[in-house]
Amino acid sequence: MAAGGRLPPFAGYIFGCTQATLQECMALSLFGSPPKCQDVVTAIAPGTPLYLFDFGKRELHGEFEAASRGGRDLDRAAFGGRFPCQGDSV
Repeated sequence: MAAGGRLPPFAGYIFGCTQATLQECMALSLFGSPPKCQDVVTAIAPGTPLYLFDFGKRELHGEFEAASRGGRDLDRAAFGGRFPCQGDSV
């Protein structure tokens, strides 16, 4: 870990989705991960390349660009609250 307990910047991040959440991700320009991913998602910086992997179709969507820092509950209502660690895209 870098100074201050944060992870160092990294080359990109792949969020996962299903057909059910893919449409919500695209409509909101927001991607989500479960709480166990908080340390990694909060290391996302503006400009970080983001990708979205559809587990059902085994397709990778992207490249998207992070609009801001990743965080927790950027949109509390998104994904029914199941994926609170979130990154938004431009």
